[in-house]
Formats: sequence, C-alpha cells, structure tokens
Amino acid sequence: MHIRQSPTEFSARRVGARRSVAALVVMLLAAFGLPQAWGQTLYRYVETDGTVVYRDTQLPEIGMRQSERISKSGTHLTAPKADAATAAGKGTDHATKAPEPISREEQALQRRNMALMAIYNSVKEIDDAREYSLRDPLSELRDAQSRMIAAGRLRQRLQADVAALQPKPVPPELADKLSSATFDFKTLAALVESKRGEIRDISHRFDEDKRHYIELMAANKGTPAP
Repeated sequence: MHIRQSPTEFSARRVGARRSVAALVVMLLAAFGLPQAWGQTLYRYVETDGTVVYRDTQLPEIGMRQSERISKSGTHLTAPKADAATAAGKGTDHATKAPEPISREEQALQRRNMALMAIYNSVKEIDDAREYSLRDPLSELRDAQSRMIAAGRLRQRLQADVAALQPKPVPPELADKLSSATFDFKTLAALVESKRGEIRDISHRFDEDKRHYIELMAANKGTPAP
C-alpha cells in the first residue's frame, strides 16, 4: 500500500513544505483508520522521475534518488540519502572514464621513441651507426663474392674438360671435381644472396630510424642536428 505525489507538486515545494506535507499525509492516514500493520514508521521515497512514494515497508533504493524514514507523527527519523553517483561526488554527466589500455603496438612505439631520443643526438650519429653496422657484412659480402667467382671459373674449366672427352667416358676423378666445384659455387652464391639481404635489412632499419628521428624532432618543435 502506498500513496504517490506527482513530480510537478514535488518540484514546486521547498524543503520545509515537504516536511509539512509528509506530516499532514501521516495524520490523514491515521485519521482515516491507518491499519495497525503499518507499525510506527513510514518510508518516504523519491523516485528518479521525481515521484514521491510513501510506504510502510522499506524497499531497496535501486532506482530511487533519495529516501526518508518518518514517524507516524511526521517526524523525520533519517536524513535524505543522495543517490550513489551524488554520494560519490560524481554526476552521471561528469563521470571520470577509466583510461583505455595501451595496445602492444603502441607500447612498442613508445619504447622505440624513447630509445631513439636516448641513443642519438643528431642525424649524423645515425649515419655513423649505419656505417659501423654495415662494415662487417660488406666485408663478408666481398669475400663471398670473390670466392664465388673463383668457384665459378673452376667449374667452367672442369665443364670444358668433360666436354673435351666426349664421347669418351668421364673419369671418376674429374666427375668428382666437377661435382665439388658445382656444390661450392651454389653454396657461395646462396651466401652472397644472404649477405645482400642482411645489408638491405640493416640499411632499411637505419633509414627508418633516421626518418622517425626527424619526425620526432619536428613534433617536439626542434630542428634535428645535421
């Protein structure tokens, strides 16, 4: 059993008037034969839409803005309770959003930016680091190319010897030499391609570092040192 008061009437009254109305409603209920089952207190609720509700039982305050416990004589026994958002000091329009988690890609980019700014002080330092990193791979590439050329020449001579013996059978020793020279040539050719790929990767990495370093300096409104 409950009595409702319209939102319009509720919004037009002040705090003092609301207490008077509460007392009047309780006295009217008592005058018209309020059942004894109601006990000694009433509970006054204000719903989220502004509707005032009087009940003889306490309800969970889910969906209610505030509630007051009043006696049959109209005396307020408990102060109005603000809703959870107001009690926490946070209105629904001003709720603080939790920071969004940073993805692994963004974390890796942040670490890269910090490393670039910590390692290099100028573009020239990046170029010097590139030159130093390429020194050994370039030397190994030149050595592999030289050996590959020598193996290729040996294979050509052996192939010519085999052709000169036709249509006679190829001696096993000559066949073994040709097979070994062919294997060495193919192995050195693969090594040359591997070293070329390594050099391309190193150059690309330093090109990216240099470009990214220049972008970071520009973003920080600083001109990168030459």
